[in-house]
Amino acid sequence: MNQLSDSDFYLKYRKKVYHIALSYFKDRFMAEDVSHEVMIKCFEKRSGFKGTSTLDTWVYCVAKNYCIDKLRKMKGDCSYLSEGTESLTNEGAATPEAALIRKAECEDLKKKVALLPEKYKVMITLYYFENLSLREIQLRLKMNLSTIKIRIYRAKLMLKKMYQAEGLRLPLYGL
Repeated sequence: MNQLSDSDFYLKYRKKVYHIALSYFKDRFMAEDVSHEVMIKCFEKRSGFKGTSTLDTWVYCVAKNYCIDKLRKMKGDCSYLSEGTESLTNEGAATPEAALIRKAECEDLKKKVALLPEKYKVMITLYYFENLSLREIQLRLKMNLSTIKIRIYRAKLMLKKMYQAEGLRLPLYGL
């Protein structure tokens, strides 16, 4: 990082960081905000870059970890779960109607998760509602990592089918 000026660093990594954030938040405005926060964090922590990895890898790790931390802090807050409702809520406008729609969708999703077979319900709850990492779930349940991934995948398919059966589009909510 010492070889790049701040502006060169920003220009080189801003799009990469934005795409990492977008992969976590699925909302372009949120991803833009988070990517700016990550770039600031990189500038503040640049003295911590030891050169044991490439700068690209270091920036990726900072961005990934920041996104995961941000999601954990937002636990229980459905406001970042607006994908699929933007047209109804005027691009996520903070209106009472938008808040009611998000709340109703969150409640509907939780009801559908409750209908899943227990082994799938547990995975979705731990991964999406309690924000545990796959590794944390593996340690807690003493299960094979691939089994956990498969169950999460199958649970998401079941939820998608539930929504399709009702003629609705699955509000992805990070799922």
